Amino acid sequence: MSSKFQKRRTCDSSMDVDDPKGKNTEFSAQQALDKMAAWLDGDGSETEVETDSDEGDDEHNVFVESDASDGSDPESEQDTNTKSMMSCYDDDNNDDEGNEVGARGRQVQTTNDETSSYISNNGLVWLSADPPRRKTRPCNIRHTKEGPCGKAKLVESEMDAFLCFIDHEILSTVIENTNKYGRKYMVSKGRDPSAWIPVDEVEMKAVIGVLYLLGVYRSKHESLRSLWSSGHSGRPVFNAAFSINRFEQILAFMRFDGHETCEIRKAKDKFAPFQSVWNAFIENCRKNYMVGAYVTIDEQLIPFRGRCSFRQYMPNKPDKSGMKLFLMCDVATAYTFNGLPYVGCEGNRQNIGLADSVVKKLVEPVHHSGINVTTDSWFTSAELAADLLCKKITLLGTIHQRKPEVPREFLPCKSRAVGSSLFGFCQKLAMVSYVPKKNKVTLLLSSMHDKEEVDQVSGKPMMIIDYNETKGAVDRVDQLCHNYSVQKRTKRWPLAYFYHCLNIASINAEVIFMAKFPGWEAKHPHRRRIFLKNLGLQLLKPWLERRVQVAKLPRATHDALKVCGVVREKPAEEKAVKKRRRCHICPSSHDRKTIDRCSVCREPCCCDHKNVTVVCDYCVD
Repeated sequence: MSSKFQKRRTCDSSMDVDDPKGKNTEFSAQQALDKMAAWLDGDGSETEVETDSDEGDDEHNVFVESDASDGSDPESEQDTNTKSMMSCYDDDNNDDEGNEVGARGRQVQTTNDETSSYISNNGLVWLSADPPRRKTRPCNIRHTKEGPCGKAKLVESEMDAFLCFIDHEILSTVIENTNKYGRKYMVSKGRDPSAWIPVDEVEMKAVIGVLYLLGVYRSKHESLRSLWSSGHSGRPVFNAAFSINRFEQILAFMRFDGHETCEIRKAKDKFAPFQSVWNAFIENCRKNYMVGAYVTIDEQLIPFRGRCSFRQYMPNKPDKSGMKLFLMCDVATAYTFNGLPYVGCEGNRQNIGLADSVVKKLVEPVHHSGINVTTDSWFTSAELAADLLCKKITLLGTIHQRKPEVPREFLPCKSRAVGSSLFGFCQKLAMVSYVPKKNKVTLLLSSMHDKEEVDQVSGKPMMIIDYNETKGAVDRVDQLCHNYSVQKRTKRWPLAYFYHCLNIASINAEVIFMAKFPGWEAKHPHRRRIFLKNLGLQLLKPWLERRVQVAKLPRATHDALKVCGVVREKPAEEKAVKKRRRCHICPSSHDRKTIDRCSVCREPCCCDHKNVTVVCDYCVD
């Protein structure tokens, strides 16, 4: 990461407002500035507008309902959005140099003969000149320290780090609902409810440990029966932990929500079967770590081909089909800080403004933290950048050519030379149009940059360099999940979501563990594999120690336990029998030692002083 990227950049120039009629008419820069001044004069008491204040009230308010019969005026709604964008820029405009003062003391930036201006379709004026240099704005000052926080600072082992995310509350929820469904299933089959052997926390941790070991051995697509076999394809640790029937039974009966009221809640919330576990998991991710200065928001696809009402088909993804999930990840560590599942449309509502609402919902826990958010063209817009600036958060991302805030001069043109860059500045926003090849452009919008900066080596604008260095956090998490995935084939989407939570939990656990022990296995090229193997064995160890004490176990299971280093500890009396002692009948001078004991008095006796009776099997009775 370049040294220039480490230093936060700011931008500060002026912005125009939307055309009240919504028409794409062309007019001069001076007319646009006069129009903006007239609007500012008409509302001199404008204050900062919290554009996403309604979204914080509802936890699931991802989609905006659109109803054409509500009597709302689309023109007034457009003016309201523009005023919300402009209100975020009024704080720092009082001491700009070279600005014209309006009739009510408002300052409007004017263009000189050497400054070019570009007018977008919605009336925004983008100036080619750098804005005046100013001190660092509050949105660029970090107010939090990155790294583990809360109980994550106290981790001492891989399992301690894992339990910060899949904690006792989540395990209790899964165990309770699994046992309820197990008893219900036995009753439905006409059997006694006690036929279901209840699962406790030690056994559930062992199941999770086995799943992690399956991921370490890259057994995602391998048959479980072959993994449990005693031949060359089997693994002794799996045979030592469970019988194949018990392991498959627990996975088949695993439930995450009460089946009594689940059907009623599914009518209102499609995500109800996994909602409580997901909320608890994401809350643990947010409270155990504080992200750094740069985060990425992007979508991720959970592979799934079963029956699900919100399953997506995305041909550009490796897995093609699955459930879409929006994640917010730290750039430096690939730590997943926040997540939002996509469950499709609810009823007859349309997904209007979905991209903006997703970003606003994900960044709620980091308001006024001074971080920068990197997004792709599906999320990025000038209105979103303005709203995040009100929360002291900057935005950097590619922007689509069809967005109304993009001027015509920034679009592809055959006359522009390859490698050329065109900059535009509008209030605290900056836009660049770079030509990577003939008749192609790359458009980026940023509220973090404030001047024309071009890399001397590659010839690319620094906005593109910074974007390339911060865009891949979610893709990196997706790659780590696929490398050692615990995912197994299933027809139930809640179980697929639980598998994905385990993948994310292992990545986050490794991040906080490495923050506590940065020199751990520093020279090993596959530290993540060692971490997951240790985590699986630590989760499995208490269950193996309990299982080895069972009196009647198959010989194959005993052998597998010995291979895993788990041996049954015999009682103290049996240990004392094996110790050689002097015969209590022979004189001490003979020093006749033996391991045999009298069955009555338990005193040692040698071969000369013991009686052995031989009886065949038929005469025992």
